Amino acid sequence: AGLFSPKGNDMPIGIYLGMTNYGGGGGAPPAPAVFTLFDAARQLIQVGDSITDNPGLSGGYCINSWVAFGLESCGSRLVLPTDYEFATGGYTSAEAGGVGGTDHIAQAIAKGSPYITYLLGTNDIGGGGTLAQCKLDMAANFARLDLAGKTIFVCSVTPRDSSSAMEKTIKDLSDWILNPATYASYTNATWVPVDTYTPVLDVANVVTTPGSENYPMIPAATHDGLHLTPYGAKLVGQALGTAIAATVAADKTFEVPFDPAP
Repeated sequence: AGLFSPKGNDMPIGIYLGMTNYGGGGGAPPAPAVFTLFDAARQLIQVGDSITDNPGLSGGYCINSWVAFGLESCGSRLVLPTDYEFATGGYTSAEAGGVGGTDHIAQAIAKGSPYITYLLGTNDIGGGGTLAQCKLDMAANFARLDLAGKTIFVCSVTPRDSSSAMEKTIKDLSDWILNPATYASYTNATWVPVDTYTPVLDVANVVTTPGSENYPMIPAATHDGLHLTPYGAKLVGQALGTAIAATVAADKTFEVPFDPAP
């Protein structure tokens, strides 16, 4: 399997990240390791829609780079094999759960890695779905992931420049995702809510007046009001990176030295 690199070069991100944490100059590289680049315990699985999907958009933007930038920002030794990304542009939560679409939840569960990023919801609301229905569809996905006992980095929906009504609903959905009470009934998985909404919210232009709400994305963070530019991907990725760093710090797997050689 190939690995995605946010830097647009030929160096797999596993190698890039694996070589950043030992001293420069006379520093010695890590000792030969039990774990290699492709061990399941080192891999991060991705579930999402076009914000996570691997192909680039016209104009050269690489729209799944927010996850890669997240790993880079925290120096994590998790890696991103491209065949462990289960994301389809335009997918709703229901479609990603196998209702009228490819069951990305089942695909993610079937992989051996304990770590999953989950970012869905913008197409639920963008397609005219209600907040209540989106919550139900997400809850169904969460229940399946919980039974699998994974560690889920569940990300709030990034802002979407559109109508004020849609922007307000996106905000409400993001708030629900970040609320610990949302996961209180799930006991098998480890739930790590990640605020990927606030880092790219144009706070200076937020309007909270009822009926005229406006929650836009920072202009430089998006090229179409929804998908992330490299700048936006870095901002969102840093939020993910902080969560990953805190979570894997407690994972004894990562006490074993990491050999970045493929």
